[in-house]
Amino acid sequence: MPPKVSVILPVYNGGLYLKEAMESVLNQTFTDFELIIINDGSTDDSPKIIAKFYDSRIKIINQKNQGLIASLNTGIRLSKGKYIARMDADDISLPERFQKQIAHLDANDDIGLLGTTFAIQSEEKISGIAAVLLNDQDLRYQLLYKCPFGHGTVMFRKNLESKLDELWYLQSEKHVEDYELWSRMALITKIANLPDILYIWRDNPSGVSSKNRVNQKKKAKEIANRNQLCLNLFLRRHLTSTFYSRHKSELIQFQGISWKVNRNKNYGATLIHLSWIMIIRARFLYALIFLSRGALLTFSQSK
Repeated sequence: MPPKVSVILPVYNGGLYLKEAMESVLNQTFTDFELIIINDGSTDDSPKIIAKFYDSRIKIINQKNQGLIASLNTGIRLSKGKYIARMDADDISLPERFQKQIAHLDANDDIGLLGTTFAIQSEEKISGIAAVLLNDQDLRYQLLYKCPFGHGTVMFRKNLESKLDELWYLQSEKHVEDYELWSRMALITKIANLPDILYIWRDNPSGVSSKNRVNQKKKAKEIANRNQLCLNLFLRRHLTSTFYSRHKSELIQFQGISWKVNRNKNYGATLIHLSWIMIIRARFLYALIFLSRGALLTFSQSK
């Protein structure tokens, strides 16, 4: 029997945090998975760290250095699970992550891509909680100008492959390969984030995103512009729901600290961004709707 989930973990010289990342996967409450580790030509102690783990669920792929995108696609190509989960070599998946994501996907056949709320860790301390939006339409709004998912948090259905023409991460979209892929997925399936904090993203100054911030912003803008050309596919026909708040401020206990997570403010900022997009596209009535509602949500003290 194939495993239910294939976990794709690429690593290139990630020895500093790799042990903790692997343990966080192997200690999941849901156990029916394979962990595909792609060692992308590491020259540090990453291969030795991987070799110290004895678990039949681990599949190790050693290859010459080809980069993150090639590593991700290799992992997906070799995966056998119904679902594919991403995992980064310097992050942590909390114990119930897979269990909760699988339960949600099993219960909602129309959702093909599912992320989670995540904590941000800086210098070994939690510095904040990402107030990600949760439902399909709001995430589509955000795709029009930015990536709304934490890359390592996502789980998606492998059977999307046929609709994507087997084109997963594209080499041409280096540093924004996730944003581009989620944008294509949103054209063929519903998308969502879970409200639970199920992942810790490490704000690593030596990480790929930090090193390539300028180029990443430039490429992300290109993807946003392409998405805006498909505006009608990302927006619903009736926008009355934008008059009502669907997100509230939450106080979430995490590691003994109470964190205020204001998704409502995030939603308001999203609507303001959309108002500008509507002005550029000469949809002035929509621009007014988004701007008025977005300003109210962003600047009010609503709870």
